[in-house]
Amino acid sequence: MDGLTRRCGVKSAMLLAANDALAEIRNRLVAALQPKAMYLFVSHAWGSPTPYSDLDLLVIVAQSSEGTAQRAVRAYQALAGVRTPVDVIVRTEAEMELASRVRASLEHKILTEGQLIYG
Repeated sequence: MDGLTRRCGVKSAMLLAANDALAEIRNRLVAALQPKAMYLFVSHAWGSPTPYSDLDLLVIVAQSSEGTAQRAVRAYQALAGVRTPVDVIVRTEAEMELASRVRASLEHKILTEGQLIYG
C-alpha cells in the first residue's frame, strides 16, 4: 500500500486516479471531436464506483455527416493508449433533442442526472 492509499484510503485513491484519467480522456475527446458538451454518467457520476468500474461518457457534438458508428470509432481512436476502461457515446445535438424527449431514455437520464464535465 503506497502513502497516498494509506493517507486517503483505498476509495479516495481510486477516485483520484479516476479523476486524473478523466481529465486526459476529456482533453483527448475535446481535441478529436470539438464537442458542445460532455457528460459523465453511471457509477462515477451517480453511484459508487468500484475498482472495476469504467468511465461512461456521453459526448454531444453540434452536427455531423458521420453515422453514430463512425463517430464512435473516432472517439475510441482518440483514446488509443489510455489505460482506463471507458465507454463513449457520441450524439449530435439533434439526436439528443429527439432522444431526451423520452423520459425513459438513457439520454434523458444522462442530461438530468449525469455530471457535466465539459461545455
